[in-house]
Amino acid sequence: MKQVDVTVVKYASGALADWRSAALVAIVFVSALSVVYIGTVSGIVNLWSVSSAYNHGFLILPLALWLIWDGRGRLQGMTPAPSSWGVAAMAGFAVLWLLAHLAGIAEGTHFALIGMVQSALLSVVGRAAYLRLLLPFSYLWLMVPTGEGLLPLLQDYTAGAASALLSAVGVPTLLEGLHIEVPSGSYFVAPGCAGLNFLLSGLAVSLAYAALIYQRPWKRVAFVAAMVAVAIGGNWLRVFLIVLVGHLTDNQADIVDDHLLWGWGGFTVLMLAVMALGNRFRDPAPDPVPGFHGGLAVGRFIPMAAAAALVAVAALVAAGMLSPDRASAGTAHMNLSCGTAAITIGPPGWSPELDRVDAAGSVGCLVAGQAVDLTMVVLERPVRQGKLLGMEHRMADPARWRIMDRQIQWTEINGVRAPVQAFVLEAGGRQRLMWMAVWVDGAWRQPGLAAMAADLRSELLAGRRHAAVVSVATDLNEASPAALAQLLAHLPFEQ
Repeated sequence: MKQVDVTVVKYASGALADWRSAALVAIVFVSALSVVYIGTVSGIVNLWSVSSAYNHGFLILPLALWLIWDGRGRLQGMTPAPSSWGVAAMAGFAVLWLLAHLAGIAEGTHFALIGMVQSALLSVVGRAAYLRLLLPFSYLWLMVPTGEGLLPLLQDYTAGAASALLSAVGVPTLLEGLHIEVPSGSYFVAPGCAGLNFLLSGLAVSLAYAALIYQRPWKRVAFVAAMVAVAIGGNWLRVFLIVLVGHLTDNQADIVDDHLLWGWGGFTVLMLAVMALGNRFRDPAPDPVPGFHGGLAVGRFIPMAAAAALVAVAALVAAGMLSPDRASAGTAHMNLSCGTAAITIGPPGWSPELDRVDAAGSVGCLVAGQAVDLTMVVLERPVRQGKLLGMEHRMADPARWRIMDRQIQWTEINGVRAPVQAFVLEAGGRQRLMWMAVWVDGAWRQPGLAAMAADLRSELLAGRRHAAVVSVATDLNEASPAALAQLLAHLPFEQ
């Protein structure tokens, strides 16, 4: 009879018990984080639900768990070693979450929460084991709904590529910004046509597929790069075909109305084709490993997990202590006039979403024969809870209008050269031009991060946190910029 090394058997049994205990502690730890930071979790899930670009987020956690289980063979010969590096990483991400929370940057809190999850895993399993499972653990970062910053770039490349393809097949084409002009009509590459949804979905699918069928890192990288290229190129082809079919049928085909359905159908076919091709180069599967059986011994994991948990909870407690109370009085009404450069003609022609500001007012103005809507809001603690971040979407009457293009330009406001963010809005074929200016800490600031940084600086140095946001908007035509500039030059605004 073959003799079995009793020491090896005892070691293997003890290792399996340790891994089972570590898995239990990690699950409890991450679940507790989700409950404690339920507000951040709700924000993430809400974006998964409402945005087609992030719908794939619901699949990330199940896929990550499957990848972790599939990669458990990499842990053979190892035992979990709770690490203080996880506690240090938890402290860093807790500070990041606190700063993002105080600044009202939802995306920052989402990244920080997933960072805390990574820190929890690191603190429980240890540095060596974490690195062995780096790919499945890192897959959890895809739960963060992000990527909107890529939209302008993706729109530009999509419009350029579609225009080039149309010219290549002999269709007379004129490209002006994001507008593609062909003899049969004009097409606009909207944010929904940029392909961000295909890019993010392709990235998620390719990472999971590569982790399952490849063992060599270079093969994984090559496959993911190929899938991302196909996702981007496939979207270019989709927009090209939509315009081409519309042109050839004199816009009688309904492919434009169903472009998203056709897009997902084509994208699915392309993904399956790339996966079928990639399967031909798969690596042999590693030898199966036994499941994690044996008793539980969670005691050795508790101290490090508890230390990391205290750090995570401390960030939430600090947020409650540092966050000022919300104003409960509601939005105060401001009586506005159009100043000396325009005629006040009554209520504005649109309805910005002004329910989360401290004071607001809107009025319709007549400037050189052009109807212009003037809106002004006052914000106390403007960055906090997102009052300032994303203000352009609320100023743009979001129930009706979509932002199609944006850029920073400069104009004069009451004798001061000031940055304004210019937006082109579209609804049902009609377009409007909106300029937005932000007054923070005694000066006009560039909307976005510059305004937010000025607000936080004024809070730390001067103890004051208030701002004003002004928008002027009119139907888009050749006279629009001059009308908006004239109204802002004589804006009835007091510091």
